[in-house]
Amino acid sequence: SRVGVILSLVLPTDKFCLTDNEPPIEPEPPVDPEPPVDPIADITIHMIGDSTMTEYDQSRKPQAGWGEQVPMFVSDKATVRNWARGGRSSRSFYYEDGLWNLVKETIKTGDYLIIQFGHNDQKLGDAYEEFGTYAYCSDGTSNGEDCLDTEHSYYQILKKYVKEARDLGAVPILMTPIVRKYFSGASIRNSGLHDLESVNTGELFARGNYPAAMKEVAVLLDVPMVDLTAQTKAIVEKYGDQAATESLYISADSTHPQVLFATLIAKAAMKSLQQQEVLTDYIIEATSFISSPETLQWNDRYVGVANVKTLTLSAFDLSPNTGNLVATAPDGFLLSNAPDSTN
Repeated sequence: SRVGVILSLVLPTDKFCLTDNEPPIEPEPPVDPEPPVDPIADITIHMIGDSTMTEYDQSRKPQAGWGEQVPMFVSDKATVRNWARGGRSSRSFYYEDGLWNLVKETIKTGDYLIIQFGHNDQKLGDAYEEFGTYAYCSDGTSNGEDCLDTEHSYYQILKKYVKEARDLGAVPILMTPIVRKYFSGASIRNSGLHDLESVNTGELFARGNYPAAMKEVAVLLDVPMVDLTAQTKAIVEKYGDQAATESLYISADSTHPQVLFATLIAKAAMKSLQQQEVLTDYIIEATSFISSPETLQWNDRYVGVANVKTLTLSAFDLSPNTGNLVATAPDGFLLSNAPDSTN
């Protein structure tokens, strides 16, 4: 459920200044090269992916990767190590960065590996050689088993991750990419679902359907798979374009989640695994109460001049599911429940 709240603060004293020091959005967040591991946990859940999964520091909020919300749904018997990095594709993470080798060095028998790529596999032009893939084959064919250019085949690279994880004794899990907020009427259009039917300028063939390719790999190799494309499509369409823009995605684009959306994605992913009887000994129920934005910036304010700020409070799985909201103001501020009031 969601609750909309309007807060009005009035300053009764002399001019008071709050400076908005929130930094601009950067292309990639600062990350720890090796996510920490809990020495007392039974197993480790490794996560590899892109900026929709990675972790962000507090200065980047409300932007969040859904991988950083997964620990709230996992017991202390498991450690979550989020290796996801902004801007990475299935190809670049495997071939170019050396990240995959670093992950493999830490995987032990009984661990799990969650794999989610797709957004940056669609890169064009000069970025294609390092990042780009076709869903199946770069010659336009859709039989992933017969690709001649395996280094630019999403299908073939996913197979590499799965086989190498299994060779290390880990359990691979495939998850399709979350949707982009590309609406056509009330529905997400195919490009937002990573089903690229049109041929890009300068290319000879359409890139193809990335989620479909992942599903074929999952069936072929008998891998647990979560269709996050379908699940996030349902979430985003339920909100609608305007509400999704306000509450689910960061304002800069139609790709990267806010905290609320990241939490909903993590919840959906873990619930789907439970339904497949995967990680059932480690997944737990969780409640969440999220404010968007997390903080309100007031800048320069003057005596007796009201200023209205709006925030949205979102919650799920609360028990009891009704209660009271208490709002307080710091010293020097007065709080009003009527936007046009000074009382």
